[in-house]
Amino acid sequence: MNTILIIFNILNLPFVTVFGSNVEMPRESVIKVPVYEHVGLGNVLKSLISALSVNRNSKIEPNRGLTGNYETVLDARLVYNQSESNHLVVLSYDCWRWRVLKTEEDIQTTLENDFSQGFGCGDSLSEYFSSKVQIDLCYNRTLISSVVYNRIVFAIQQVKFTDAIYAEVNKIDVEFENTLAISVRTWTALHEEGVTRKYSFDDYAAAIRQMLIENSNIHTIVLSVDNESIFAEYLLFLTRFENVSVVPLFKHSKIGVLNYLQRSVVKMLVMSKCAYFICNRISTFSELVFWFSGCTQRVIPLM
Repeated sequence: MNTILIIFNILNLPFVTVFGSNVEMPRESVIKVPVYEHVGLGNVLKSLISALSVNRNSKIEPNRGLTGNYETVLDARLVYNQSESNHLVVLSYDCWRWRVLKTEEDIQTTLENDFSQGFGCGDSLSEYFSSKVQIDLCYNRTLISSVVYNRIVFAIQQVKFTDAIYAEVNKIDVEFENTLAISVRTWTALHEEGVTRKYSFDDYAAAIRQMLIENSNIHTIVLSVDNESIFAEYLLFLTRFENVSVVPLFKHSKIGVLNYLQRSVVKMLVMSKCAYFICNRISTFSELVFWFSGCTQRVIPLM
């Protein structure tokens, strides 16, 4: 059975129609996604994407966080302007989860994860989104209902970045179908302080060996790290593998050319183009990479 997903506007009323069920926003509304100083790219974009899945007029506040201003990465259409509150109903939305609609609860099984017990979304658009069904931290497309998948992917396709971002992404010229992306999360990124999540070089090394042994077609590795101090350890380890070239993303980046947030977006988009992916399972940044790939990557999620 084919799934039909339609998103449209009639008389300025945004709707999402899924299997005949409508989600209706207030007349002439905008959903505003806030940005907090210590919240990373993954949490913010997941909020925006969920919002876009029910209202195409969803935008991010241009507040400057530790990593940079979202005006420097997003198309202007996706950046909230305070003047919009003069003529639109402003709905605030902040939730790091991929949201399932209440109308989708019967077709999507909840996927238990590390954070199932703490929902953490408050009452943000609670009349539309389910608080019962969760699909976060999943890297298996077959577990996601086609209806839910199509709605989220359609929203992802609405997320457009600046020309500067795409120009940097296009500088990476590799055969992505034969490329392994590795996203190393030590939990010591610029916006993170006192995060106690697990990190192990040995676990990453074992996953790299496994992926390269099982996929002899991989000729290139795109390496992303959240702390430049660990580049040397990984680059030394990767010299053990013959016939594999390594592209270390922003290893020699110049301060001032791109800000931290811009580099994060570029890394995410480049890695999403790769056919293979090794990542930290509980990182929302890893989730972005996987979902921006269309959930097509072969993934080894760690920790």
